[in-house]
Amino acid sequence: MSASAKTRTRQQLELTVLGFLVGLIIKTVLDSAFKDALENCTGIHAFWAIILGRNSLEFAVFFFTLLRFMFGAWRFQEETKDDPSSWMMLWNTCMTIAVFLAFYAMGLSIKSQLLTFYEIFALAHLIDVIWFAPIILLTIKGRLKTQKPPAILRSLLRGNSPNADVAAMKFFVLDLATIVWLGLWFWRWNCLSLLGWDGWGWGGHPGSNLQGAGWGLIAIGLGDLAWNHFFYFGVPLFPPHGNDAVNF
Repeated sequence: MSASAKTRTRQQLELTVLGFLVGLIIKTVLDSAFKDALENCTGIHAFWAIILGRNSLEFAVFFFTLLRFMFGAWRFQEETKDDPSSWMMLWNTCMTIAVFLAFYAMGLSIKSQLLTFYEIFALAHLIDVIWFAPIILLTIKGRLKTQKPPAILRSLLRGNSPNADVAAMKFFVLDLATIVWLGLWFWRWNCLSLLGWDGWGWGGHPGSNLQGAGWGLIAIGLGDLAWNHFFYFGVPLFPPHGNDAVNF
C-alpha cells in the first residue's frame, strides 16, 4: 500500500471513530434532555412546549458547538499529521479526548441547574485554551528568528490560510472570548442573586436568566465559522486582495 493510500485509510478511520463518538454523545444527550418529557407528552401543545422549552436552547448551543469542535479537531489533526514530533500526536490525541469528555458531561447537565451547563461549557473551552497554548508558544518561538512578535501575532490573527498554526491562534482567541462572555454572565447572575432578584422566568428554573448567554454563544460560533472559513472548508470567505493578503 502506498504512503498516500495509508494516509487516506488512517484519515477515514479517524473520521469514523470520531463520528461514532459524536453520535454516541448526541444519542445520550437527546435521551437525557427529552426522552422522559416526550414519553409523557399528552398532546401537540405539550409537544411544542417541550420543543420550545429551556432544554431546547441549551441543546442547540451544545449541538452547534459540538459539531464545530468535532470538525475543528479532525481538521487540526489532518493539518498536523506530517509533524515529525511524536509529542504533537500524543498531545492532540489526549486533549481531543479531554474536550469530548467535557462535552459528554456538558450534555448530561442540560437537565440540571442551568448554571452547571454553562460552567461545564466554560470548562470545555478552558481545556481548548490549554490545548493550543503550547502550540502557539512554539510557533512564535520558531518564527522569532525572522519576525518580531507583533508581526507574528498579526500574521496569525489575520492569516487567510488553512494552516494549523493560524487556526490554533484563532481558536485560542475564540476560546478566551467565550470564557470572558460566560464570566460576564456569571457575574451578572451572582449580582442579581445578591440583590434578591427572582424573576427567573420559564417555569421558575433558578438561573434561567442565563438564557441570553446561549444566544451569545451561538453568535460566537457563527463568528468562528466565518473567521476560520478557510481552515474548515478550504476556501476563504473573503479572499484577500492586494496588500491585505498574508502569505505563508
